[in-house]
Amino acid sequence: MAKTNGGVGNRRLDIQGLRAVAVLVVVIFHGGMPLYGGFIGVDVFFVISGFVITAMLLRELDSSGRVDFKRFYIKRFKRLLPALGVLVGVTLLAAMLLSSPMGVQQTTALTGIGAVLLSANLMTYQFVGGYFDAPAQTNPLLHIWSLSVEEQFYLAFPAVIALAWAAFKLRGRGRGAAGWAVLGVTVATLLLTLLPPTDLAFPGSGFLLSYYSPLLRVWEFGAGSLLAFLPWAGPKTTRGANLLGIPGAAIALASFVFMSDAQPWPSAWTIVPVVGTVMVILSAGGGRGAIGAALSWQPAVKVGDWSYSLYLWHWPFVVFAIALFGAGPLVAPLAALACFLPAYMSFRYLEEPLRRKKMSGRGLLVAVLVTIGVPLLIGVLLIVGTRAHWWSAKVSSLAAAVEPFHAGAQHGCDLFRSPGEVPSGCTWQPEAAGVPIYLVGDSNADHIVEGVIGAGEELGRRVTSATGNACPFVDGQFADNRPGWGGTRCQDYVAASLRWFDSAPAGTVVISNSDVYFPMPEIQMSGPSGELTDDTSEKLDGYGAAMRRTVERLVAAGHEVLVVQTVPHWLGDDAWDPATCSNLAVLTDRCSDTMTTTEVLQRQSGARQQLEPLAALPGVQVWDSWPSICPGGTCTTQGDGFVTYRDSKHLSVPMARTLSNDLARALNETF
Repeated sequence: MAKTNGGVGNRRLDIQGLRAVAVLVVVIFHGGMPLYGGFIGVDVFFVISGFVITAMLLRELDSSGRVDFKRFYIKRFKRLLPALGVLVGVTLLAAMLLSSPMGVQQTTALTGIGAVLLSANLMTYQFVGGYFDAPAQTNPLLHIWSLSVEEQFYLAFPAVIALAWAAFKLRGRGRGAAGWAVLGVTVATLLLTLLPPTDLAFPGSGFLLSYYSPLLRVWEFGAGSLLAFLPWAGPKTTRGANLLGIPGAAIALASFVFMSDAQPWPSAWTIVPVVGTVMVILSAGGGRGAIGAALSWQPAVKVGDWSYSLYLWHWPFVVFAIALFGAGPLVAPLAALACFLPAYMSFRYLEEPLRRKKMSGRGLLVAVLVTIGVPLLIGVLLIVGTRAHWWSAKVSSLAAAVEPFHAGAQHGCDLFRSPGEVPSGCTWQPEAAGVPIYLVGDSNADHIVEGVIGAGEELGRRVTSATGNACPFVDGQFADNRPGWGGTRCQDYVAASLRWFDSAPAGTVVISNSDVYFPMPEIQMSGPSGELTDDTSEKLDGYGAAMRRTVERLVAAGHEVLVVQTVPHWLGDDAWDPATCSNLAVLTDRCSDTMTTTEVLQRQSGARQQLEPLAALPGVQVWDSWPSICPGGTCTTQGDGFVTYRDSKHLSVPMARTLSNDLARALNETF
């Protein structure tokens, strides 16, 4: 048999070594180590897949003039689905104990169901959220999105090549036509990727223009696919191979090191690692050069052989290890290292035997049904268990605090509308004769709405809630540069509300803002000069001045103001959050935490100090929620028969209700 770059037949050892690099950078990234562009290993995989699959299809077309789709998909099934089915089944079973019953188990089950139905990327987009967002990091099947993208490529791309070939084969131009078809698809989807998402809107565009989109990844597969059409087999000299391969490897490695989730992805930035990967594949094609030799090194080839199983098993190990042992500095790296054992077992006893096994007829049907049916069944059982709160009073108690939305969110009062524009359901006790109460601010206003409503009932005053998530109510500039959070809606909401208050019936305006914005470099706020800044201390100083302008304008319009200090937050690597409490921890009474207000002050004193001087202004009070939430200076997540926090930064509905009396006393000192 012919040898190819140290391989036998059509097997290129350098490609296996490149697979090893791709999977290792992903494992390092997910293992919490400082390789911030490690997620780009997935893009390298896409280029490799495009090249390998197209080369295989072209060999078949050259020899027989057609593609045996039945044979192709049986091979793909044996290569991918059984190992995936085992991984999904085992992960879903483990999730029954090791994942949180507060949403994480449900999204994990849906992702697992999507995985065996070739649609994990759609499920992840729909139910999990952004790939780099905190909720995604608790889903042990998050990484399977890329396998679904690859499987979707296998469904579509071979048909494009085969159809183009068939249309022109009688003229002897089948290969050329197929190449032009691939080039057209590649260029079109690359151009689509380069367009700003705001310039595009069509049915399904949210998903199809997202990180998980198969549409925006087609050109990456296409880049690899086009290499298979080239008649050039690679550099003929070692010098030529090095001139192409060494810069290509440097470009790819620089992407892993210097890029991060700060860049939009996929985007123009994605061209960089794709080009580097293409250069490496081209350079090693002739079996020469330092890069080809390094990638063909036997240990690298061996890791490349295991790359699929390593990719499958590494992320569940990391997620479950953190659930069991916390987010310590060594937990994720050691978990990532531990995944090599199940990966080897999967490769040795599942992948390799199935790859060599002939399947057809009843045997193939049984294998398909078992591979898909068993994970589906386990996924359904997981969903049923979570909906029943695992038939446990402890899980039900946590769910009662975590699952209900606050009243403002339930009634559509948190949609960046002024108090004069919110729905009628956003006003409680509308017939009350007392002076009205207006609640404004961000989600830290919405999460005390039950307390404000209760205070209004006690005082005989109507309450109107008008809030905006992640939007502090302050008369100053505010720019949220996080993906999906931009725009002017926050400043528009504040400006419209202040204009409305200028002529609204005199009342008490309750302002409650979070303090999470100040240490976040992605968020800019007015500094002392009034200009936007991302510097923490300048944002804090600007916040104090802007809040002063806000309350003075409200007082000048005839209102009194009650400014609410931000509630204590659970922050840090081990911050308490029900989404990180495993089912096992809930069932064994280990889903709780305490902290002292002294600890909290070390993190949250900056914003508090900016608000305290406002109490000296006429018509303004500053109410501190901390004595109510943390009596005796100790904060706890477990109240008297209820959980006090909905997540690490927001109070639960039951806790908000307990604030009614204290809020009533504070409000009673206004009008």
